[in-house]
Amino acid sequence: MVAGDTIDTHLALDPFDFHGRPASIIAGLGGPAPGSDPDYAFHTHYVPVARGFSHFTVRFTNLRAKLGTLLLRIHMLPVKPGSVARMVTSERIQFNRLVKEGGEITLRFEAFRGATYAIMGLVTDQTDAGADDLVILLDRPDDGSQDDGPPGTIEDALGTRFEAAALRTSTHMVSLATPVFASPVTQTATTTQLKAPERQAWLARLGLPEEKGLRGWTMPYLAQAIERYGMFQKGVVAMSLSPSTEPLAHLLEQSGVSVNRLAVNQRDATPPPGWTPMSSRALPGPHLAHDLIWSAWTGGTLAERIISETIDLTMECLRPGGLAVHVVPYRQGASQDPTAFDRNAVERVVLGLISRGHDVARVKIPIDCRLLVDEAGRGAFGIIARRAQSLL
Repeated sequence: MVAGDTIDTHLALDPFDFHGRPASIIAGLGGPAPGSDPDYAFHTHYVPVARGFSHFTVRFTNLRAKLGTLLLRIHMLPVKPGSVARMVTSERIQFNRLVKEGGEITLRFEAFRGATYAIMGLVTDQTDAGADDLVILLDRPDDGSQDDGPPGTIEDALGTRFEAAALRTSTHMVSLATPVFASPVTQTATTTQLKAPERQAWLARLGLPEEKGLRGWTMPYLAQAIERYGMFQKGVVAMSLSPSTEPLAHLLEQSGVSVNRLAVNQRDATPPPGWTPMSSRALPGPHLAHDLIWSAWTGGTLAERIISETIDLTMECLRPGGLAVHVVPYRQGASQDPTAFDRNAVERVVLGLISRGHDVARVKIPIDCRLLVDEAGRGAFGIIARRAQSLL
């Protein structure tokens, strides 16, 4: 196969042209003369990739090896002059395992506009690896069809430019301190927060009547978090997952925010006009490069597992540094309600987000405050997170 060829829309890249085709540490590959790096296996040139999730496939022919480890690294290089390449993702695999798997391995990564991508291979320990040929395929090369994307998608890799209060994960993940409505974090809804003047002000701005239950806390909490963390301003590109929060979407639009409305996992109801029904498992799809995402699940019947999965998947719809604010049903004690989160479920979501590099506002679960609950005895828990920052 020749570099530049395509197979089922996959682009074939020359594995050795970035450094002028030096000999590879994998016997039989590369050029005739060794290069300056004794660990060098291969390095493609940098190419533009269609926005979204893509794969590099590394395919050896007749790979032979008993010793050694192959380190694969995907690098991103911004098109902005003077930029420096940074690693996006990496993976190690033993050569003997790779031989058993047919000499082929695929790495998944997320591509942004305004950057180009390359894959390189290194062998940092002793090896006896050899091969007859090496092909590297890219599944989604940029064909220029995304040039006219929606507002806010140009140079997505640079991250969101909207940010106010810093959001940092504490070294102590869970605090027993009382949450304060004016300074929202990842927290329970409590009856004392109903007295906050900021909540009353949001009810007025949202055009909502006074409500002492969860409905009187949920939308004001979402609005307070969105404003505090810098997203209640002109130019923000947002996505709502919950038709029940339409007054908030309308208020944001009045402030110059562009709102994409997806009725996600709304299986038991027909979405109102202007809302697109969507399964969370179909995300991100084309729904990329948002600065803000929010949702409220307290009134539904979805299982906790599905809500957790949705929160995780929709982080991929954000630009680097983008903000996610979610309100989920919450339970304490011996309740077995499958639609509500207990403390362990909240911590699993938080740990999952942190493990993928995202920032989560400190978790506050007070023990000396009365929970705000609905008619079924379920409370609410707000989760605030920022998507992992760009590597640029």
